[in-house]
Amino acid sequence: MAQNDLFDAKWSAMIEDEWLRNMEPRTRERIESRTLPLIRTWFSDALVGGFDPAREVGATDAKDRHVTSAAAAIAPCVLVTENLRHFDAKALESLG
Repeated sequence: MAQNDLFDAKWSAMIEDEWLRNMEPRTRERIESRTLPLIRTWFSDALVGGFDPAREVGATDAKDRHVTSAAAAIAPCVLVTENLRHFDAKALESLG
């Protein structure tokens, strides 16, 4: 959908590192050698930088502050996650 300009996909290097760290070694190797080069080609402006990864956004879990900090850097935005219990939705809504 992002490739068809329905939304702008954004993430940080820290999010990418966390994603890779949680993969099985063989899968991680394939992603690093095949998937990441494609992602970086098609979404060359997707990486968010210049934010404080320790910034507190409401009661978001400390381990996930880097995610909310990246979202805050590009607010207004929509944060897509399956990990809802670690994020303060009300605080995120106030960013936009």
